[in-house]
Amino acid sequence: MKHFRHTMRTVRRSAPGAPPGTVGPPEPTAMVTRIDVVAYGPDALIEEQGVDIARLAALREAGPEAGSPAWPVLWIDVLGLADNQALEALRALFDLHPLVIEDVVNTGQRPKIEDYDAHDFIVLRIVPRDIAGHTEQLSLVITRGCVITFQERPTGYLDPVRARLRRGLGHLRGAGADHLAYAIVDTVIDHYIPVLEHYGERLEDLERQIIDRPHPSLASRIYEVRHEMQELQRTVVPMLDVVGRLHNGEVPRFSTEIMPYLRDCYDHVIRIEDAVDHLREATLALMELHVSSMNQRMNEVMKVLTIIATIFIPCRSSPASTA
Repeated sequence: MKHFRHTMRTVRRSAPGAPPGTVGPPEPTAMVTRIDVVAYGPDALIEEQGVDIARLAALREAGPEAGSPAWPVLWIDVLGLADNQALEALRALFDLHPLVIEDVVNTGQRPKIEDYDAHDFIVLRIVPRDIAGHTEQLSLVITRGCVITFQERPTGYLDPVRARLRRGLGHLRGAGADHLAYAIVDTVIDHYIPVLEHYGERLEDLERQIIDRPHPSLASRIYEVRHEMQELQRTVVPMLDVVGRLHNGEVPRFSTEIMPYLRDCYDHVIRIEDAVDHLREATLALMELHVSSMNQRMNEVMKVLTIIATIFIPCRSSPASTA
């Protein structure tokens, strides 16, 4: 696993002073927009990739057969944020608040939750497991019978949720959109666990190097880990507030049946925050150990130099012995 570096990018996509909800030109690095959809119920499921707005409208109105009721749950996954026209069309189709799309495309948001009249909006941050770089923003819109996710790029982060839907295991296929939203939030939280385990291994490796072969360059590596822990904490702390509001029942679109699962998510985030705090303290202890080891090594070097200097210093003969 490569090193993770979290950077809260604050890229302004609209001109200063523009009206709220204005979406400016896409970032140069923004990925091409693709819309995937999963429509499902207890007895049926379809998956389609690269759908257009007209197809989304049709799926929203009808189920698996012509004239049948609408799909119980529609999951729309937007991958890439470069196409402002497609994002605006999606906003209009689902009557999303303009501020939602503004927050979606400005990918430097901290985790938060906003309650609008017709939908709820949640921002989370995903920790990459296989690439170097910043955390990535995942935005969710939860409305009646529908969950819309916005990802900066295709990543596969949510593949476990798709796999569960395909297999029809558990209660996910027979539950509502709130259960799908919970499953997505839970998957995002689960991504933090292996990352923290990776940092624990890095610190153990640094400790062994400090003890076995201390070197001045190790200080910069310890500071690097400490900085990354500080940045990670800036993500975890607001996420704790988001999940806390969910499990406290402050978001009415999450039913009471889902509350035990959300409490479990909250417990996981608490443990993640504790782990981050522990790792930050471990970096301080390693820095003290490193300073102590370097001082001890310096003292040993000085002792050796002193012995060598003593041996090779020429002895002066006294005047009396010369006479």
